[in-house]
Formats: sequence, C-alpha cells, structure tokens
Amino acid sequence: SSSSSSSSSPPWSKNMDQDDSVRSKNMSFQKHRIHKISISRSVTKKIQRLDHLQKELEHWMNIYREQMGVDSMDMMEKTMIIPITDGTDNAMHLQEKLLETEEIFRKICILLRQIIAGWSWIKPIPRHYTTTDLWQNDQEENSLPPITAVKYLNILERIRKQRDELMCVCRQQQEQEKSKINHLHGHSSSEKSSTNLLKWFKDKFAMTYHEDKHESLEHENSQISEQMKLGDLIAHKSIDFTANARLYHAVLNCVCQWRHMTLKSDEISAESLFAAMKNNYEGGNPNAKPDLKIYHRMIEYYKESETLVDVMKGVELLKEMINLREKDANHDLDISESIHDVNFDPCRPTIATFTLVVSAFHGIGSTAEVKVQALDAADEVLNIMEEFYSSNGAISSIRSSKELPSVSDNQNLITEGSTSRLEMCEPYRAMLQNLIAVGPKLLGDYKIRVDDIMERLLGKHSFEKLIIDDDSLIDRKSLDHLLLHDLIHALAITNEKSHINQAKVILKKMEIMRDVALSQSATTRTGSKPWPLNYPLPNSYKSIILGLLHSSIDVDDETSVRKVAPVEDAIYATELLDTILMTKPSMRNVYSCYRVIRLWGATDSEDAGRKGEEILGKMMKGLLINKDQHLVTDLVLRAKQSTLENWSVAAAAGAPGAASNAFNLMERMHERLMEENVNDDRRRKEMAYFYVAVIRACAETVLEHEKEQALDIALETYNKMIEESVVLSPFLFVQLMKCCQLASSSSHDKAIKLSKEVFQAACMNGLVNRHVLFVLKQVNCHLFESYEKKPEHSANVKKVIHLDD
Repeated sequence: SSSSSSSSSPPWSKNMDQDDSVRSKNMSFQKHRIHKISISRSVTKKIQRLDHLQKELEHWMNIYREQMGVDSMDMMEKTMIIPITDGTDNAMHLQEKLLETEEIFRKICILLRQIIAGWSWIKPIPRHYTTTDLWQNDQEENSLPPITAVKYLNILERIRKQRDELMCVCRQQQEQEKSKINHLHGHSSSEKSSTNLLKWFKDKFAMTYHEDKHESLEHENSQISEQMKLGDLIAHKSIDFTANARLYHAVLNCVCQWRHMTLKSDEISAESLFAAMKNNYEGGNPNAKPDLKIYHRMIEYYKESETLVDVMKGVELLKEMINLREKDANHDLDISESIHDVNFDPCRPTIATFTLVVSAFHGIGSTAEVKVQALDAADEVLNIMEEFYSSNGAISSIRSSKELPSVSDNQNLITEGSTSRLEMCEPYRAMLQNLIAVGPKLLGDYKIRVDDIMERLLGKHSFEKLIIDDDSLIDRKSLDHLLLHDLIHALAITNEKSHINQAKVILKKMEIMRDVALSQSATTRTGSKPWPLNYPLPNSYKSIILGLLHSSIDVDDETSVRKVAPVEDAIYATELLDTILMTKPSMRNVYSCYRVIRLWGATDSEDAGRKGEEILGKMMKGLLINKDQHLVTDLVLRAKQSTLENWSVAAAAGAPGAASNAFNLMERMHERLMEENVNDDRRRKEMAYFYVAVIRACAETVLEHEKEQALDIALETYNKMIEESVVLSPFLFVQLMKCCQLASSSSHDKAIKLSKEVFQAACMNGLVNRHVLFVLKQVNCHLFESYEKKPEHSANVKKVIHLDD
C-alpha cells in the first residue's frame, strides 16, 4: 500500500496538459459559488430581523392611530387629517391626544430609524451576480434595500411633518383662545380663565383615563401626560427621533452602492434623495441639514459616473458649499438642535473636499478633446481652492505676484481649520495624477503643466532646488513622499532624458531621506512625522526603468524606432532592479526584469548577452520561489527571446563566444520545456523564437576566428528546426542568408553554394519576400539577377503592412 501510494501521482498531475486558464476559471467559479452562499445566508438573517421590526412597527402604528382617533392611517399616506374646530374643548382634546401619544410616537420613530439603518447596511450584490441569485424570497424589485430604505425614510419624514403640523395647529388654537379671552374679560379675567382651563384639563384627564383601564399602556401614558406640558413635546424636533444627517448619509451611501442595479423606480436616486434632504431641512426638520459627509458622498457619486457632465456637478456642489460658508460667516451658525450629534460637521469645504473634486476628473474622457477639457476643469478647481484659502485679505490672489507664492511660505493657506502643509499637497497630487492619466502624447505642454503644479505648491525657487543634484535634503514638513512618488512617474513617462534625470535626482534624495530615517529614532527632534522607511516605493524605480527603456526605444502605436542606449543607462537600470529584487518578491518584478533585459539589448555593449542572462536567471528564480510562472507565461517567453537576442548584440560588439553562449542557453531552455511537460504545440511555438534568435547571434558574429564556428552553429540549429517541425518564417531565411557571409572570407565558393541552398529552401517553403531578395542580392548577386519570381515561392508569406506604406 505504501509503495503504491508513493508511486502514484497527485490527482491533478494527470491533467497537466490542461490549459492553465481553464483551471483558474474553475477555481474562480467555485469561489464565486461559495461567496454567493455566504452572502445569501447573511442577507437572509438581516432580512428576518428587519421583518420582525416591521411587524412591531405595524403594531405600534395601529396603537398610534387608535390613540389619535383616526379611523385609518396608512403608513404611506401623505396626510393624516384629524377633525379640528374652534373652541376650548377641541383645543384641549388635541393637546390631550398629543400628550397621550408622545411616547408611542417616539417608539415609532426609533423603530423606523432602526429599519432604515438595517436596510441601508445591507451590502450591494456584486456586479457579476443577478438580482435573482440572492433575492429569491421576493422577486419584486421593490424589495431591494435602497428602495425599501428610502420608502421608510419617507414615512419617517411624513409622520414627523404631520406631528409638527399638529403641534402648530395646537399652539395656534391656544393663542386664538387666549387672545379671545383677553379681549372679552381683560387681563384679570384672562388669568382666571387660564386657571379654570388648566383645572378643566386636569379633571378631564383624570376622568377619562381612570374610567378606561382596559389597557395598561393607556394608564401609563395618562400618568406621563399629567406630568408633561405642550412645550415638552420635542420628539419631532429631536435629533434622536428624526431623520438626521447621519441617517441620510447611511441611506445615501446605500443608494450609491446599489447604483449598478437596474432600478425600475426613477425616484430612487442619489440626486433625488439629496434634494429631498434639503427640502425637508427647509420644511422644518432642523436635523436634516446636509453636512460635509453628505456633500462628499454626493461628489463621490458623481465621480463614480465617470462622465464629464456628472463630474462637473460635483464642482457645482463645491461652489454651493463655498457660498453657504460665506453666508454663515456673516452670522453664527445655529446648531443648537444638532449639538448632541457627535458626527455633526459644519458644511465647510476642506482640503479633502478639494482633493475629492480634483481627483474626480481622473481618467475622464474617451477622446483627446474631452480629456483636455477635464484637465482644464480640474485646474480651475485648484484655482478656486487657492482663492478660497487666500481670500481673508492677506493676498488678493495666489497668482497675483510675479513670484508664485508657495504653500510653505504662505501662512494664509494653512490657517484655515486644522489644515497642515502636508495636507495641502493632496489636491496638487491629485492634479498631478490627472496629468499622468492624460499623458504627454496628448498634451504638447505636458512638462509645463507639471512644472506649474509644483511651482504653485512649493514656489519656483524651492522646486528648482528639488530637482538639482546637490546634497540638500527634502523638506519633510512641506512636501509629501506620496507626491514625490507621483512626480517621479510624471517625469519618467515623458521619455525625455532631461526629465528622467530630474526623476533620478528626486529618487536619490528620497533614498537619502530613507537612510537618514533609518539612522535616527522613530521621531525627529522637531517632533514631526518621520520619513516612511518603505519609500521610495518599488514603483518609483520601475517608472525610471521604463522611462530609460522608452527613451531608447520610441514605442508608438504604429512604429517602434530603435536608438542606441547609453551603457550608463543600462548599468543604472540594473542597479535599480537589484534594489527592487531585494524587497518582497512580487510577480510584477518580472516586468522590470524584462525591461532591463531589453534595455541592455538596446546598447552596443559586449556585456549585453551576459547581463541579460544574469537578469533572466534572477527572474526565473523569483518565479520558482513564488510558484507563479504560469501566470506570466507570455512575458517569460519574451524575456527568454530578448535574452537570446542580446547575444546577437554582444556578437556584433565583438564579445567572444557570443554564438556558442546563445546556443548553450537555447539548449537549457529546451531541456526546461521538456521537463515541464509542455505540450508539443506550445514547445514548437516557443522554440521557433529561440532558434531564430540563436541563428541571428551567429549572423552578427564579427570575430574572424569565431565565424566558422558560428556558421556551424547556425546550420545545426536550422537542422534542429527541421527535425522538430518548427514553423519557419521569412526572417529565418534572412538570417541564414547573412550567415552565408561568414564563409566568404575563407571560401567564396562555399558561401555561394550555401546561399543557393538557403534560397532554394525558402522557395520550397513559399517564404520568399522582399527582405529575402534584398539579402540575396548582397550575398549572391548572380543568383538574384537570374531569379524569376513565381507565386508559389511566396505562398506562405503572411500579409503584412509593406515598409513603403
């Protein structure tokens, strides 16, 4: 039994040839199924609890209806009519009912608030689930949490408004009765009437509720009402019983989170809820005033729409907040009704508000015109912010002077509330990210815009000092490390050497700040926050590596122009890569390894092949440790191919043994593919690239004493391709034709004979194109002149865009 179990393979090893994507999809399906079950159970428990609360609410609503003397009162009714006529008896009767039902009204309000909060806290269904996946008990869409939460919120507002109207009617009747008595009997008789009225009221209460004792609740309410006065009925105004800003925020957040669901009711939207909140505040609910959280959530709602029209609505909300602040500045805010709300925030824009609005324009637009419009609109928000924080009379405008004032120099920008200098970096950082999203290809003034943002933040002199390679340190009090990280990326993507050099300077200073933080204690002597030890981030290094690569290889949508990269850039990029690899292993490090390999291939250095092979070894080691090689199969293939092509660069530069080293590396790759049990189609596909790269390294050999060996390696490689039935290409025959020139120095006849055989093989395989004929003319001019073109000689040439086009 033990021997059989040890020799038997794991169950999944039998399907090693199965596509990796199929296995990952099956695992993903199982996870989603388990996730659906867990979500369904959680939602079911919450709904059961809410059903219990709704039944309890219905019970108390019936009691409230009976106590108020209303025959029918549906919770969805917009009005609740109670017969009221002039006269002392009716005024006392209404006051009696209001005092009697105060505790019931409070209980109803508490239940409504619990139900609204419960429905609002139900998390939204993931986008890839359908409504019927989890809503099986009630297929109607009206049972969705946002719709139900808004429905009960409207009930709470209506019952509060009805209660408020009844209180107003009761007060008006008392005032009318009081003025009538004063008019008929004078001041003395008025006092007597008031005394008699109060005595009648007490006698009426005692007689009514001592006679009817069939319910204990009525008895308790009668005892309470005897001790209460009309002025004590404040539940309809209290923050603890009405729909306050916190409750509106919960419902608004629920509606925004469920926006991906298709709702039949057009009335259920964030905009309609926000408008209703403002109307209810103006209509008498002092606790429904939109606060900072409400405005932020609405701005986020418009931000999530990802359209310029909706994002501009967020700008209008920002202007509305500024106008409200200017109105409130003339008189003190009356927040007596909300003094007990710990989450009450004055409606005043903060740095986080401006940052949120600026970041909302990130990635907006599908065309270049719309992207530029969004960028200009975000810049206008920055102007509004600068004017907002400098409008106290110290300076008329932040751009008024020739020398742009900086955040670190202008104290007016940091005296509003608890705003610090580092917080002021956030909106400028958001603007920098907007610039990065648009990119230098669409913006002719991209670098000017980047410089303008930094100069407005730091000042021109401070920014110039930041990008100069000197021994100065970064001012930690006025410059955020996150902003510097984005600034490096913004400079690197320009693919301009001068801008990349500025990014290198900033990276160097960030490394110095990190080393200083390591040598010091947790806090500095000044008590400021220490420099984070994980900065600069690996992505900062990766941005510079990518910029160095693209500065040598101009990547465009249609063409890719290759330049000779300085060896110093490749050495510097290798040092950055070593720093990246010292951190926690990550699958994304493979991209950086591949880019540095290509950067070495863009040089004309003899070390291109050796350095590329070293980096490839580090990359493969990391993939084996993380066991995620199958996730980046295509990238690993390109990295291997680029490493082999680097040996052709080394061979052209005169590196000894370049062709043989390329051949040996190709053999090791072939053995690795055989060990991995890769299917034949994939192996032939990968080896086709590797074989051609080796033959190209042979063709580029310039050392005289290695040309003969390089020719033998090229022919041996070609024979391997034929034996393994690898797909051939015209580029292969171009390189083989160049290899024929390796024999020209020792034997011209041999070169002519080989070129003829290679060209005949190209004709037989139908792979003759202009490139093959061009090289043939250089190697064997006589054969080129005598050749007659035939369609079958180019039958297998792929239809590609001609070089002339």
